[in-house]
Amino acid sequence: MRVRAASGRLPRVAVRHWVLVPPARWARVLPTDIAAAQAFRRAVAGSVVAAIEGRARAELGHDRGKAGALAVLHTVGADLQPRAHVHVIATDGVFVPAARGVASFVPLEQSFEARELRELARVVGGEARRAVPEPGPASGAHAGIRVPGDRPGPRAQGTLASVRGAEVFVGERVEGHDRRACESLAAYVTRPPLVPGSVRAVRGDLVELKLRETAADGAVAVQLTKPEFEARVRAMTEAGGARRLTLHGALAPGSSVRWRGEGTQLELVDATPSRSKRTKTRGADRCACGGRWEVAAAEPISGAPSGPSARR
Repeated sequence: MRVRAASGRLPRVAVRHWVLVPPARWARVLPTDIAAAQAFRRAVAGSVVAAIEGRARAELGHDRGKAGALAVLHTVGADLQPRAHVHVIATDGVFVPAARGVASFVPLEQSFEARELRELARVVGGEARRAVPEPGPASGAHAGIRVPGDRPGPRAQGTLASVRGAEVFVGERVEGHDRRACESLAAYVTRPPLVPGSVRAVRGDLVELKLRETAADGAVAVQLTKPEFEARVRAMTEAGGARRLTLHGALAPGSSVRWRGEGTQLELVDATPSRSKRTKTRGADRCACGGRWEVAAAEPISGAPSGPSARR
């Protein structure tokens, strides 16, 4: 996928950030079976879309409203330990199809309640068990030396629910007109596992891996032996070097839902133009994501027609 490809487009509507994490045993095993991990991603992203549409029916009375989502599978955590989890940017409301012309977007009036998030967490755990019925034993990888910082870690702005080890986090609403916040969210969701300057050699045979942000326990970096660091990088690469981004529901190319307007085009890859074509852009208006992305699949609404009239 190239910068500003149509599949990177988000409508100018309210969205929220979701993170869906399977129980620890499955989070460690799923990265070793990329097909199972992708099946898990499709299932849980679809569950988020279904939950939003269900809330719209109950809260707003829109039976035909369709939600949409952009989902990304991550196979490692900040310390490069195997930890499958799915980041989702989902519309915080539904598109209501019109008889003619574009659909109207109706935002949800309230955020999800803890009860609803716990039910979704149960679904996440069930989908993990369906993808890998019998996870293998946990590996005996060394956790490394945690390097504390001088201040506590930031508290995520949102709501977290956990059921039998499965977790669902939903963030605060990002309004569609706030382009800067949307691009910042896209940069966070599509961030690469390693960035320039995050790894350096320290005393003896140790490698220090700088964490992207201060951890909940206050750690800002992890120190590993060189063999352990190399093993984690090798395992991450073998688990599937290409990060996958998929589109679901109303955002999928095959959807019959037509957006209102052209939407916000996000830069989902870091493809720096040649020097001769480079234009001056304010840093705040750029999405600093890294790495080339592959669109693995588009998940249209079941039975939705495709063709020129459905593209947006």
